[in-house]
Amino acid sequence: MISYLSTATAAISLRYDLAIPSARNSEESVRLVVLSLFCAIPVSLLAGGIFVWFTRQGFLGFGRLPSWSTAFVILSLALTSIYSTLRFWHVRNSEFGAISVSLVSQGIGRAITPIALAPLKFGWFGLITGELLGRALGIRKLAKPVLPLVRDIFKSTSMRDFGDLLRQYRQYPLVFLPSSVLDAASAVIALPVVVSLFGVSVGGEFLLAQQIVMAPSALISGTLRDIIHSKLIRHAGDNPADLPKLVKRTALRLFLFSSAIYLPLACLAPVLTSSIFGQSWLRVGAFVATLCPAAIVSVAVSPISRAMVFSRIPHIKFAADFAKLLLPVAGMVICARLSSGSVISGLIGYAVMTAVAYAFYFAIVVFSIRINNQLSNGKSQPRTNEIPIDPRHITAKQIILP
Repeated sequence: MISYLSTATAAISLRYDLAIPSARNSEESVRLVVLSLFCAIPVSLLAGGIFVWFTRQGFLGFGRLPSWSTAFVILSLALTSIYSTLRFWHVRNSEFGAISVSLVSQGIGRAITPIALAPLKFGWFGLITGELLGRALGIRKLAKPVLPLVRDIFKSTSMRDFGDLLRQYRQYPLVFLPSSVLDAASAVIALPVVVSLFGVSVGGEFLLAQQIVMAPSALISGTLRDIIHSKLIRHAGDNPADLPKLVKRTALRLFLFSSAIYLPLACLAPVLTSSIFGQSWLRVGAFVATLCPAAIVSVAVSPISRAMVFSRIPHIKFAADFAKLLLPVAGMVICARLSSGSVISGLIGYAVMTAVAYAFYFAIVVFSIRINNQLSNGKSQPRTNEIPIDPRHITAKQIILP
């Protein structure tokens, strides 16, 4: 179910939420908020319908889920869409404090609610309730300053105006959406491949190791991605020629910062895993140590990828998307077969090729924002409240997924 939610979330607002920071003015940004929320309704229902079909067909094990889980999927996707939309509105206004508070609220809700419901023996229904409550708590803080604006804009905007907005920003569902799906697929494809190559038990160990490695990455990227995005927008407007230098400096700092976290983790994981999870999970430590170097490169590159929004050739990012999707899996399969089914060899191949894919991604980002590759040779100004980029003058090839 979580894998389905992770993939479906990428499409839930048709990526119109990503357009909010680049709106031409504050009024249009609020209209995009309304449009994004409006798109979430039919897409959530459609995703729920697909989920029902998966459960009835027993596709990929979905048949084991109860029928009422469909309601959870629809509600979870709707809450995710609301949160993402409101978050991008706050990114536009550089209100990162509110975003941080919302993230903390989500974490508290998800952690405390299942514990509070444990005496009632609700089982995994309690876990689902905690997940939904956590998402709702994260939304409340972000929604408070936006709701009055949404009500005013909704009253003063006709359906024709929203139709014009759909056409003006049609690049987002046409270009951002498929790239989002590729990114989501690359994040979840490793587990089923591990299971098919090495069995279910190894898949469980790999999943635990992957969650341990992803925890610092999610915290770093989730905290810094929006801040870096805002900084890139301001810098591209003031000094576009220096944008590649800023991206390189930022990537280097992220690389050093993530190394300070992951290198000690790689050294300690094999020692601490058995004492924390028990002897039956001893190999998880070796898995974590194997995956850490790839995580360092990933953390260094992912947050700076939003710089490609200033490129006139952002379509080349699809090469990096397919590299991230295919190279790690290919490395795992090839190394496993060459080593007669060795799990560690397969994971080493996966980690090495993941690092290679992200290094290629970094090269793509830097090349795409060279001054001669920037929009209007670097003279286009990013969004401000007074002189924004006019999205009607941007073609589909000039838009890219952050």
